[in-house]
Order: sequence, then structure tokens, then C-alpha cells
Amino acid sequence: MRALQPAGVTPALLSLVVVTVAFAACARSPNRGTWRGEFAGSLSGVVEFRIDARGSELTGTIEGHTADGAPFAADMEGRIRDEHFYATFEGAGQVQLYRVPFEGLMRGRLGAGTGEGEWEAELRGRGGKLAGTWTVEQVGVE
Repeated sequence: MRALQPAGVTPALLSLVVVTVAFAACARSPNRGTWRGEFAGSLSGVVEFRIDARGSELTGTIEGHTADGAPFAADMEGRIRDEHFYATFEGAGQVQLYRVPFEGLMRGRLGAGTGEGEWEAELRGRGGKLAGTWTVEQVGVE
């Protein structure tokens, strides 16, 4: 059975289009690599994440201290579409002898080696809300 070929399109041109599309799908994103920065607001600390070679997915960590000096940490994962950044995080802090779990969301933009945006979180089981801003810089490209 013969494949359909549009009129006026040579097999060589069709092959070139297929190779170009395949190459574009595998292209490496300029956003790939390691990003590091700070966040501030209701809590403050450092954020670090890695973006995959295609520039579409990220994983990372958030660590910091409350205004009272209590430590907290969270794992994050997210997606990037064009310059738009979207990640969720989940972790826990320590208040005296009690573990305080939280979950949240980071949104923003990345481009030209820098990024910025807003974050918000909710204390699970307690209903408290936290919010602030974040900034990052690309510190490594793999």
C-alpha cells in the first residue's frame, strides 16, 4: 500500500520536514539545568531545582526558617511551558516538639537565566495560609 503524499511535495522535501520536526522535539531547552535562589514573605529561605533537558519538568527542594527560627523543608515538582513556571511543594516544619505539615504552589516566569514569581502555602490541619515571592538564577547548564 502506498502512503499518501501531498501534490507537489517531493520525497526529499517530505523527509526534510520529518527530520526537522523530530530534531525540534528533541531540542535542548536553554532553561535546562540547575537554578538556585531565595524566597521571602511569611517564611524565608532558599530554593533549588533542576529542569530536564527539554525544559518542561522540574524537581527540587525548598529549605528555610520561620521568623522564630524553626526549620522547615519541602520537596517540589513542576512543569514549565514556554517561560511560565508552575510547581507544587510539600513538606513540614518543626514548632517546638510538633511536626507541622504544609503544601503549596509556586508560579512565575523563567527566562534569560533568571526567574521570579509568587508562592503560597497552607498549613495542613491548621488552616493557616502563608505567601510571598521568590527569585532564582540559573547556576548550571547540563
